[in-house]
Amino acid sequence: MKWTTRLLLGGLCLLLLVLPDVARAASKGYYENGNLKWEYIYSGGELTEARFYNEDGQLKSVNVYQGGELTEAHGYEPGGKRKWQTLYQGGKMVTGREYYDSGEIEKEYAYQGDKVNGSYKKFDKSGQLREEFTYKDGVLDGPGKTWYETGELKSEFNYRNGELDGPFKQYFANGKVQGEFLYKNGILQ
Repeated sequence: MKWTTRLLLGGLCLLLLVLPDVARAASKGYYENGNLKWEYIYSGGELTEARFYNEDGQLKSVNVYQGGELTEAHGYEPGGKRKWQTLYQGGKMVTGREYYDSGEIEKEYAYQGDKVNGSYKKFDKSGQLREEFTYKDGVLDGPGKTWYETGELKSEFNYRNGELDGPFKQYFANGKVQGEFLYKNGILQ
C-alpha cells in the first residue's frame, strides 16, 4: 500500500510518495519540461538524502543526512562522474575534496567556520602530492611546499596574511638549491 499526493504550483509539480509499510517517504519537484528537479528521501520520518538534478535530468548533487543532520555532500559532472565532496560535522564543513575525471583526488582541504582553514593539498593524477599550503580563515597563512613529478622538493616558503613572508627556497630536481629569496609582507627584500 502506498499513498501519493501531487500538487501543482506555478509550473512546479511536487510529488509526495509515502510508503507506510517501510516508513519511507519521498518528495519530488519537477522542471516544466517534466524532468526531475529534486527529490528528498525520508526514513522513519527523518530526511536521509536530498538529490538535485539539472534541467536535462542528470544528477547534479547529493546531500546525505544522519539523524536529520547534513553529514556529506557530493557534486557530479553532467556525465555522472563525481567532481567534489564535502564532509560535515555538527552541520559545519570540515573537509573538502575535488576529483579528476578519472576519479582520483585532485585537491583536499580542511574547513573551519565555513572557510578553508589548515592544510590544503593538491595531487597529480597518480596520487603524488604536488602542492601543500596552509590556510587560516580562508587566507594563505603558514608554510607551503611544492614538489616535482618525481616527488623531489621544488620549493618551500611561508605566507602571512596572504602574502609571501620569510625565506623562499627553490630547488632543482636533483635536490640542489636553485635560489634563495627573502620576502617581507609580499615584497622581495
